[in-house]
Amino acid sequence: MKTRQAPATWEQVARKLEHEGWEVRCTRVWLAEARREGHIEQATGKSRDAAFAELCQLTLLDTVDGCP
Repeated sequence: MKTRQAPATWEQVARKLEHEGWEVRCTRVWLAEARREGHIEQATGKSRDAAFAELCQLTLLDTVDGCP
């Protein structure tokens, strides 16, 4: 059974995917991450502030009445 080797550059990957019918785009984002006692929350945003605002919302979902 042959396995397909991944192309070497992002340009080759993009061309391959577009050839296969995918619409491809890439953008830079910030990744914010919080960890506590085995729990991990991750959020992305177009700015650092946006990523941390989303991370704040996600961590609030794990807090009930001020208790972790």
